Amino acid sequence: MNLLDVDLEKSYESLCVDTENGLSSKQVLINRKEFCTDAGISKKKKKYSFRHFFDDVMRILFVVMSFASYYLYKNYDSAVSLIIFAVGMVLVNLILFLFEKNDKRIGKHKYFCIVRRDGRIKKIKTEELVPGDIIILKQGDYAPCDGVIISAEDFRVLEFGAGDKITAVEKLMYQQVKAPSHDMSEIPYHKCLLFADTIVIGGAAEAIVMNTGSDIYEKEGRRHKNSEDEMPRIYKDASFISKQLSVIWILMALLYFACGVFFKIDIFDAFRFSCILVVASVSDLVSNICAAAMYRQLKRLSNKKIYIQRLSSVDFIGDVNCITVHSSDFFYNGEFYLNKYLADDSPHFFKNEPKNARELLLGSVLTCSRRRDTAPYFNGKNIDLALRKVAKEIGIDNNSDIKNYIPIKRLDYSETMGLSYGLYLHDSEAFLYVRGRPEAVIRRCGYVFKNGGDVFMNESDRYRMLASAKDFSDDNEYVIAVARRHFPNAPAEDADDLLCDLSFVGLLGLYTPINANAAQAVNLCTKNDINVILMTTGDPGVAYGLAKTVSAILPGDCDSAITPYEYRSNDYGLFIADLQKYKVFCNLMPHEESAVISAHQKDKDIVASFINGVEGIIPQAQTDVSFASIAENCNAVMKNADVLTSRKDVSAIPICIRAVQNIYANVSKVMKYMLYWQLTLLITSFLTLISEGRVIFTSSSVLIMSFFAVVPAALSMVFDELKKGSLKKSYNENSEAMTLGGFITVPLFCALATSIIAELFYRGTLILGQDEKAASASFVISLFSGICFAAFSLRKDKKIFIPEKRVNLLCFAPLICCGVFIAAGYLIAGSGDITGMYPVHWLLVLVAALSGVITMVISELSKNIVFKLKK
Repeated sequence: MNLLDVDLEKSYESLCVDTENGLSSKQVLINRKEFCTDAGISKKKKKYSFRHFFDDVMRILFVVMSFASYYLYKNYDSAVSLIIFAVGMVLVNLILFLFEKNDKRIGKHKYFCIVRRDGRIKKIKTEELVPGDIIILKQGDYAPCDGVIISAEDFRVLEFGAGDKITAVEKLMYQQVKAPSHDMSEIPYHKCLLFADTIVIGGAAEAIVMNTGSDIYEKEGRRHKNSEDEMPRIYKDASFISKQLSVIWILMALLYFACGVFFKIDIFDAFRFSCILVVASVSDLVSNICAAAMYRQLKRLSNKKIYIQRLSSVDFIGDVNCITVHSSDFFYNGEFYLNKYLADDSPHFFKNEPKNARELLLGSVLTCSRRRDTAPYFNGKNIDLALRKVAKEIGIDNNSDIKNYIPIKRLDYSETMGLSYGLYLHDSEAFLYVRGRPEAVIRRCGYVFKNGGDVFMNESDRYRMLASAKDFSDDNEYVIAVARRHFPNAPAEDADDLLCDLSFVGLLGLYTPINANAAQAVNLCTKNDINVILMTTGDPGVAYGLAKTVSAILPGDCDSAITPYEYRSNDYGLFIADLQKYKVFCNLMPHEESAVISAHQKDKDIVASFINGVEGIIPQAQTDVSFASIAENCNAVMKNADVLTSRKDVSAIPICIRAVQNIYANVSKVMKYMLYWQLTLLITSFLTLISEGRVIFTSSSVLIMSFFAVVPAALSMVFDELKKGSLKKSYNENSEAMTLGGFITVPLFCALATSIIAELFYRGTLILGQDEKAASASFVISLFSGICFAAFSLRKDKKIFIPEKRVNLLCFAPLICCGVFIAAGYLIAGSGDITGMYPVHWLLVLVAALSGVITMVISELSKNIVFKLKK
């Protein structure tokens, strides 16, 4: 139903809505049957069946003609062809079945929502919703349905519009919309409407469900792009090419049949062999093996606890050249510790000389906040608790000095002032200790506490202290400055008078261990020209130091982090133009982070982000690929994330990029090999028809080559891997387009070479005095070996003669099949008429079998020439 036309009073009656108790179980069944076009979740899951088994009319004709050939002419070759065809089709569909069975994408799992039913609050699967349900939404939820809001409390949502435009709006109750506003104008009715995929960013609400399941209006843009059923572009292109090839084969088969009539070949045999050529092309094999290449990488990712929710995101992952991450993604959940300190104008490592830092820690502990919620935090950790812990380790908590201090006044940490202070009485003397950010403390200091006494601080000392603080923060340390002031008696001045002429005691540097996996991942991305942008809510100096530590900052990049003040004070147009050199952004608002992402996208970057919490929803909607942790407690983030990982770790991003690049590389090789085989079959069929007036090889030998030479080699390419630890920038952009024209060049050279060599062997054996059967056998051996050896040359992209030491052992499978095929011709009595194999001199067998190397050499050289021409 159209929400804009809904009359809620009438809907109450038709849907039997009960706002207090919700629907009854009986009414749920009634509403599902009456108002849900998909009948809810009652559909049974269909069992897997071999798809497209006889969806091609030529295959049906092949089966009919083969049966007729066997029945009428006792042609055993047709019976063998039928058996091979049946085995081959089972094998082709089994390939995809086995890979699909292991598809463990977490996106297939069910999502839940909260509803009121039978007078109770229940948690149900989203597909169990029916019109008339009362759904309860809170911050971080997403709306799985269309509805009308009947209760709301400070309810704010994000709505997706046309072109992926996202808007934050406040929603009202149905009753408020009907009432006039203060200026006596009606509030727009859509303010009380809840649309599917709306994301709740604040407040809570209850709504009456109006549309569910397939009844929800399919919005363009976001929902369409993130459809779980959407397959990646590469799979669609491979399927399209295979279908076009099937059509071409049918046309070629008809032409072959016409040639058979022209050469006065038996029309029945000509038509049957035309069908065999189409069947041997096995168009399903192309798309199925391409799907197998995709599902294998998904399986490898799932073993690493990384799940691609939507296959359509594969199109973007392989081209990612810009990554935005939050600083918390680089840290372990362990405690941070004190690393360095500055005292008596000299830096020291805390682990070497902890006793010299006693005065610094004493002042820090004495000024710790009384209330935990006012204490400063560093990467989500309470600094006061850490300082107390370290002080206890060196005995300060048990020190008699600290027990003798009597607090006169203590101020909790103030973000505005950037410091906290405590006034203490000790042995009739008063001491003021101040702790806070270096710039906030140092500007209030007139002296330096050195060697137990106060020394006047000049401007050069002040700049040197600030520079030391910057050095600490550039090494990824949160810096605390400590100062003190001594009074002979308890002072009576106000705070403003107290916090001046302080004596600078020193600096403390807090450090958090960096996640080694994240640091390695960023370093890998940076080395491969993938731009890494650090978004953080922490201290700008620490953020910049962290970016340098993990190699996100390279020579020539920015020399500092960008804060909100700098971001907003820059001329917007100029700032966006120079955005590429900025790598670190601190404390930006979500819409400002989105602006940074949009600026990179305008430069044709494909941007990926690791999203944390509902505040990251706006940047998530803006990025091309979004990553989130499985442990994320925000349903909206989980639902809208393209990739889910077992933990919040940015190292999942390059792993995904490499997996997708494997998909593209392997599908490219499979497509080239399949084209090579089909072109070889096509050229040799017509070459022998024109030169000999007949086809030399038998129909069963064609099918044997189709399934036992092509399938093992193609599968070996599915299992091929790119070099570990390497990423190729924008693989999809630099690789050949997924079109028939982009793939046909090298396979065409190989097919021509294989066909000509096979034909020459046929002619050569006749010249050497062999009979026609021996010549046919040498022809089949040469053709078979050429197809086998091509697997080696085509499986490596842009390489010459397989320079890598590692060779996939599965590539030897077609060679083994070739040997078995040749041996069968000699060992099985009377099999020559079926397999096309007859006794041949062993030297001819050897030369014919090795002739495939010539095809491999031609393939390598043509591949190298094409690559150089493209450059």
